[in-house]
Amino acid sequence: MVIPHPNYTFTSDMFHSTFLPFMEIHLRICQRLKCIPFVFDKIQKRIRRSTSVRQIRTSQAQNIVSMLYVSGMFVNLAIGPLSQIEKFMGFPFLMIFLCATIVSWNVGLHIAPAQIVNSFLALEDYFDQMGLPQPPLSLGGKIMKMFIPFIEVSIASVAFLIPVILTVMPCMPPFILSMMPNCKSTMASGSSWGLVGLVVHIAETWVALNILYAGSLWIFYILFVGTTCLTNYLDILGCKVRQIVTGHDKHGCILLYRCIQILEKSYNAAMMHGLLPAMMFCSPAVQVVGLFVCISFRDELENPEFLVFPLMVVNAAINNIVTFTMAAAVQNASFKGLLAIRQKATKPQRQPTVSRELKSCSLMKIRVGEGSCLDRGTPLVIQTFCINQTVSLAVLRSSKV
Repeated sequence: MVIPHPNYTFTSDMFHSTFLPFMEIHLRICQRLKCIPFVFDKIQKRIRRSTSVRQIRTSQAQNIVSMLYVSGMFVNLAIGPLSQIEKFMGFPFLMIFLCATIVSWNVGLHIAPAQIVNSFLALEDYFDQMGLPQPPLSLGGKIMKMFIPFIEVSIASVAFLIPVILTVMPCMPPFILSMMPNCKSTMASGSSWGLVGLVVHIAETWVALNILYAGSLWIFYILFVGTTCLTNYLDILGCKVRQIVTGHDKHGCILLYRCIQILEKSYNAAMMHGLLPAMMFCSPAVQVVGLFVCISFRDELENPEFLVFPLMVVNAAINNIVTFTMAAAVQNASFKGLLAIRQKATKPQRQPTVSRELKSCSLMKIRVGEGSCLDRGTPLVIQTFCINQTVSLAVLRSSKV
């Protein structure tokens, strides 16, 4: 066991102290719903696969139901008996559920998402053993500290507002009852149809609740919290670099950088084949179509229907700006960390081995695919794309009117 340095009086446990309590509550809800095959071990403070066969089989069944539900939404919007405005109204909901379904899909019971969270927790345990200092919380960390409780409340609100919306507007697209050719007249024709609608709404609310909670778990605590913690760990590296005195301290800084880099490699491997591409496609799509509906159909929608879309646009825009800005900050923090170590290595006590070790340390990036990554310009590019596409849709519609 490594004895903490006596000069270090802070602990480096951003995930443990700031975000883990919220994740435990989220996991407890998911465990009640049986929408994921994982549980939280309170003793070891780790996520592990559930030993309950019932929970595992139920989570697999819910994955399949979720995919069928989203497929039904897509077919309804593509070839269903909906008008143009109804299709635009339903599209943002389709994107939200599609993104959550892709992220939560785990019929094969892969443990990669749990391993990523456990890796963050294990690295912080290592930091505590090393007695590394905790730098002041960055602006991004402060934003995420407020953002996580806000979106946790938002996801619960969305899940429980769905039955309210369907009660007021039972035929709202792209939900199940909107697939009926004459939904509004049929629902108003008799009490028997009202009872059928109530049963459908209860079932649909249950499915939506499972989809949203299962998908948001990994979006919140791998994508959002993960990028924030990576930046924080690189800030810790910067504090250690400033304390370099001997050649041994330089080796320690390079070792710390490599520990963070191993986590970054695992993080990218888990994210770039599902979670991050889904977010980069679905979230801007919600912003584009939601803003287009607010601009072009504001006079054709009544208040209960219309008010949903400004809320979607604001949430999607905040998500696009905050999420991708935090992800892009990893590259900038990594560059500063490597530059600081190189500057220390140019001192008179420079050792040849330090130079060789530095050459083996590559720049950390959040990768979207094999050849692309997020940088400081990504949030601006996404917002420019969203605005351009919204204007194009608005101009195209106005030219046809």
